[in-house]
Amino acid sequence: MPQGQDHPLSPQDHLERLYQALVRVPCGTGDHTDLCRMHNQGLPPLDHDHCRCHVGTVRAALADYRAWKQRN
Repeated sequence: MPQGQDHPLSPQDHLERLYQALVRVPCGTGDHTDLCRMHNQGLPPLDHDHCRCHVGTVRAALADYRAWKQRN
């Protein structure tokens, strides 16, 4: 649905739109912040527990939503 229209979305529709937006964020070796790589000897951390920026949190949230969506 285009922005600016007054059509209420269900909470599920809001989640799906957010999921679709976040899943388009590139997931590569350059996606972590410099601070995050600095704390991991210049490399992007492979484990979300060692991530110091938004990437680990976003990836974990996407995986949780994907698993929930597949169950329903």
